[in-house]
Amino acid sequence: MTFCAQNPPYASLKPEDKLLTGNDRFEGFCIDLCRELARLLHFKFELRLARDSQYGARNMRGEWTGMIRELVDREADFAIGDLTITREREEAVDFTTPFMMVGIGVLIRRPYRPPRLFYLLSPLTPEVWAYLGGAYIGVSILLYLLARFSPYEWVPGVGGYFRNQFSLANSLWFTMGSLMQQGCDISPRALSTRLVATFWWFFTLILVSTYTANLAALLIAERMKSPIETAEDLSKQNVIQYGCVEDGSTRDFFRESNNEAYSRMFHTMEHAKPRVYVPTLQEGVERVLREPGTYALLAESASLEHAAAQHCELMAVGGLLNTRGYGIATPSGTLSLLHIVVVVHC
Repeated sequence: MTFCAQNPPYASLKPEDKLLTGNDRFEGFCIDLCRELARLLHFKFELRLARDSQYGARNMRGEWTGMIRELVDREADFAIGDLTITREREEAVDFTTPFMMVGIGVLIRRPYRPPRLFYLLSPLTPEVWAYLGGAYIGVSILLYLLARFSPYEWVPGVGGYFRNQFSLANSLWFTMGSLMQQGCDISPRALSTRLVATFWWFFTLILVSTYTANLAALLIAERMKSPIETAEDLSKQNVIQYGCVEDGSTRDFFRESNNEAYSRMFHTMEHAKPRVYVPTLQEGVERVLREPGTYALLAESASLEHAAAQHCELMAVGGLLNTRGYGIATPSGTLSLLHIVVVVHC
């Protein structure tokens, strides 16, 4: 009999599980792995969930819980799922070679920043905007005056009168069209006005390119900015509470760590009010969504990346701590038999 813990995408019940029976009720990466092993090694299996939905840890009496307890009691042939290989668990059961390597990360909700009215002005400083306004007015007036003095800008009009297309309004419109990269329906004729227009076009080209680059960098920086960057940042603040799965390997890591910051984090989690531990990873993800900006979840990186991919409001941050592997657990002393079968089959 095979034993698994429910935690997508590794192993979970299908939405229509009440209409199905047997192993067809389950889906996930570990379920597919189990079926592939059964096909290669030619054995039949039956899947069922853990009685207490726990991975396995020692309680206050020193007894095992969860999947490890059922392996110790020989109620299951092997346990499969996102079961982390730890030194303490290896003393009670046997593990196969890891099929996935993970580390501990932090899951938080993306910080919400309300839109600002003049946000598009942020790429340039107020001084630059003031200089730009002065340059716009100055170039428009210079263009107007040069067009007035140059005879090449005067063309015959209706009634034999000469007219100048660069009035003050048209000069302002011409420089604005060039600044916005839209062009204009009028163009200079004299050499002097063409030189002014050429220099203005070159200036606007550099200005628009600089503004676009600064705006893109600002948007990326705003999106990536987070109040928490690493697990150590959690230990240095008291606004955001943090927790982990109650009977998981993440809690064991912080409890047994000799690092001062991690030991302090474990002490904070143990005495936090309200309680920060969660029964399952899914409930931890739901709590992060339910308590934005006030709760962070510590768990294996692969599970956090999957949760962040499923919920756009979430993000996984921080470097990976305590890199470990997921393995298939069997009762103590039985893994050697499995090795013999694998060698003979190959």
